[in-house]
Amino acid sequence: MEDDALSRREQVVGQLVAELGRAVEAVARVLACGAGLTIQHVKAGRAPDVRSVFHHYLVKGKPGFVHHEWASLQDAVGWIGASGGIAVIAHPGRYKFSKFEMHEFVSQFRDCGGGGIEVVTGSHSPEQYVEFAQLSREFGLLASRGSDYHGKGESRADLGELPHLSDSLRPVWHDW
Repeated sequence: MEDDALSRREQVVGQLVAELGRAVEAVARVLACGAGLTIQHVKAGRAPDVRSVFHHYLVKGKPGFVHHEWASLQDAVGWIGASGGIAVIAHPGRYKFSKFEMHEFVSQFRDCGGGGIEVVTGSHSPEQYVEFAQLSREFGLLASRGSDYHGKGESRADLGELPHLSDSLRPVWHDW
C-alpha cells in the first residue's frame, strides 16, 4: 500500500507540473506529500486552511487529481483479518449516508467479517457518539475511540479531550 501511495503522489506531481508548468513543481511535491506539508502551506499564508489546499489542487477536475480505485469492502476487511487485525469502521460520522444507508453499510461490513466501529472520535458530535454506540451494540461490534487529531481548528476536540467509551460497550482492545 505504501508503494501505491508513493506512486499516486508521483502521478499527482506529474499532473500538476504538466498542467501548471515547472514553476509549480515544488508546490506540487509539497501538496502530494499529504496533510503534514499542506499545513505548512496554510501557515505560510498561501491558503486559509488544509481543506482549501486539497480542494484547490487535488479533487476531481483539478490539476493534481489522480484517479484511484478503492478496494471492495470484502477485500479490505479480508486483508485486515488475514493479517491478524480487526477491521474497524473509521469515523463513520463523516460518511454521507442516510440512517438507512448507514445501517445497511454496517450490516454488510459485519457480514464481511468486520469487527468494530469507531464510536468516539474528534470528527463526531456527542449525538453521533450515541448513534454509533447503538450500532455497536445492535451489530455486536467492538467499539473504538479515535485520536485522529490534526491540529487546532482541524478537529472538534483538542488532543486528549475526547470522552471515554461507555462502560456498556466492549472496546476493540479488550482482549489485547
